[in-house]
Amino acid sequence: MICMRRPELLAMLHAQVSEKSICVAHNCTGITTAGAKVAVEFAAQDARTFDAVIGADGAKSLVRSYVTGVTQEPVYRGYSIWCGVVVCDPGDDSSNRIQEIWGSGRRFGILPIGKNALCWYATDTRGKTQEDSADNRKLELLNLFTGWPSPIPEIIRATPPRDILKNGAADLGLRGPWFKHRVTIIGDAAHPLTPNVGQGCCLALEDSLVLSLALQKTGEVERAFQLFGPARRKRVAAIVRATRWIGSVGQSRSKAAVFIRDQLLPAFLPLVFELAVRPIHRYDATKPFS
Repeated sequence: MICMRRPELLAMLHAQVSEKSICVAHNCTGITTAGAKVAVEFAAQDARTFDAVIGADGAKSLVRSYVTGVTQEPVYRGYSIWCGVVVCDPGDDSSNRIQEIWGSGRRFGILPIGKNALCWYATDTRGKTQEDSADNRKLELLNLFTGWPSPIPEIIRATPPRDILKNGAADLGLRGPWFKHRVTIIGDAAHPLTPNVGQGCCLALEDSLVLSLALQKTGEVERAFQLFGPARRKRVAAIVRATRWIGSVGQSRSKAAVFIRDQLLPAFLPLVFELAVRPIHRYDATKPFS
């Protein structure tokens, strides 16, 4: 497994395309189709017309609303997620291995991403995720994870408040089509999921590859968009369900459930890993159109 910072990945992808092909600060506000063309409206720029549109506009996708005909908000799954990146020396082997520590309704994960940097995340079961300031986020985390083993408190204290993000865990099982005319959706726009197996960005990259292969094979936009959804739906649905289940188990506050989980999981962890995680990593994205 390779863990890396999102800006570094984006820089690698950016280096492969022309600077002129990327236009930032374009907030899509509407989509209409006319024959073989798609018109896209923007908040502060003139509308533009394209041969096709691929919506990768995230979990609250406007393009998804156009494709499905309804507005579908991701479903909150009952816990908040904080995440951050910090450069520090934790004083143990945390910089060399991936780990996740479970408590009652709370978890803390640590992922080394190179150059003495650690990506970390924390969760807490709660009825609703409230927005707050960066300083409050850090203070709340320190209170939530008081008494947890080292290096968790040290990592939180070493992270600048501005580098701590907070969101509610949410996903969406999209049952409708992934395309309409010459418009399709990929990534979180098509299948937002909770981050329990770290596959959100990975699935988006897989979508991109499979869609490009479909376009190469058919040479027709609408036919490629039509084949793309069925080629991806089974795998994506399985991962959305798996990560939702892992979250529900990890976030349990029931004393009985936590006791049973903590007693049984260590014994069955190798089997759980084999059944749930390895198939994710063994997937061949080229197979649907090879």
